[in-house]
Amino acid sequence: MSTRSPRSGFVRSSARRLPSCRAPSRRPWRPKTVETPRLLLVTERHRTGGRPLLGVVEEALRANLPAVQFRDRDLPEEEAWEYAAALREATRRRGALLFVNGRPELARAVRADGLHLPEGYPRPPTTEWSGVLTVAAHDGHGLERARQVHADFALLSPLFDTRSHPDTEPLGPKRFAALAAESPVPLVALGGINAGNAHLARESGARGVACMDAILGAPDIAGAVSDLLAAFGD
Repeated sequence: MSTRSPRSGFVRSSARRLPSCRAPSRRPWRPKTVETPRLLLVTERHRTGGRPLLGVVEEALRANLPAVQFRDRDLPEEEAWEYAAALREATRRRGALLFVNGRPELARAVRADGLHLPEGYPRPPTTEWSGVLTVAAHDGHGLERARQVHADFALLSPLFDTRSHPDTEPLGPKRFAALAAESPVPLVALGGINAGNAHLARESGARGVACMDAILGAPDIAGAVSDLLAAFGD
């Protein structure tokens, strides 16, 4: 017997028990090296306008979204597993990347392509995660941390004014470009990015852009993804 969760949009099966994130597989899990994605969707289930998160992500994936970061850090472990497992299945079907934010055991359990470390999170021991690693950065110190933990790329933010951090002064293209010129790792720009300004991120040295509201809150999700990819360019 299966039921559909109204919160996420994916199907729960009462006949199938999901493995605990506290006891991930002991088999080595080392995701392959990945290219910095041109467009990364950062999830936040409360910003979808009441639509199930998985449905929004699946529509974005059908429009060739190349990467998803599962954020939603407030979720308890069991619910986080359900979301992450569903997103792993959806991204795998479309050949897209999945990153998990701040939960190394969960990233390992669902065989994510990468683990993202928020600011202040230490690099986990290699017994917990030894694959692709990305970090959050807001200034030169954050980029130096990216070098120290051997990050594959950093999400540098906020480039523009953002609803997530309304009291934080944005870097702006000029400051972002100065940081990008000295960065030891590739950068993905985050913060207030939409189809109208994504080209400024690329011109400032970003290898890709990350978005929340520009996709999650868009009336036309597929159109938003297509417009962002076109605006950032190849």
